[in-house]
Amino acid sequence: MSLADRYRRLRAKIFIREDLFAEAKATIDDATKLASRSTQLRWDDESLYRVLIRHMAAQGEQLRAWLQLSFQPMAGDVHRGVQLSLFEPPAVLPEPVRKKLGYLPPYPLLPDQQAQLVNRLAGTHIGRGNSKGPTWKWIPLRIQDARGAKAPRPLLNLIRYAAIQARENQSAPDDQLLTAGDLFAALKPTSTSRIEELGHGQRTGESSSGLAGCASSNCPHPSCARSRSHSLFAPRLRRLGCGLSPTDGN
Repeated sequence: MSLADRYRRLRAKIFIREDLFAEAKATIDDATKLASRSTQLRWDDESLYRVLIRHMAAQGEQLRAWLQLSFQPMAGDVHRGVQLSLFEPPAVLPEPVRKKLGYLPPYPLLPDQQAQLVNRLAGTHIGRGNSKGPTWKWIPLRIQDARGAKAPRPLLNLIRYAAIQARENQSAPDDQLLTAGDLFAALKPTSTSRIEELGHGQRTGESSSGLAGCASSNCPHPSCARSRSHSLFAPRLRRLGCGLSPTDGN
């Protein structure tokens, strides 16, 4: 606060969860002064799916090849003249920086392009009867909280747990990585992880494991111990013919 009052061109930015900020305002007097200078960040569906693409691309060459195939316009696509692609950081950047940035997702990622990605990931529809709906809309609805707020970590956990389930069942159609059943099975461990995270996990500096397999011995999914340090999608990708060698992704 004192720096903000003293310097016009120097500002500090602090990123903090809303529940932790609310707790701080209730226990720390000066924290209330930050409320008028704060703004809330909201994740929309496009941003969430771009985060998912970024994490999938980071898993290895096989999954990047699958993503590139999934970006190809389908017959009848209104954007069939637009070829989406992953972007590599500029070559002028130092290699450590390029490696840290990783592959960047396409932008913009329009609603029908989000649908195309999810259709090829887990099928076009999920549910039965009156509750049946498009999978690409179902996923964001299932990870939002009671206030309608969404965050990347529950999305990544949902896909990661679904991938673990898919590896166990091996029931996905030839052109998909996941099934609706895999996603349904992933809901419970995803919710458990989110509850633990909001309760205490992220206060101790625990980091998200993304899609690379869980690093925690307390993971709620019974199969997670067998997924550590392995690409969850690798066996499926090999059968789909993605990647350069049969050993990639192990």
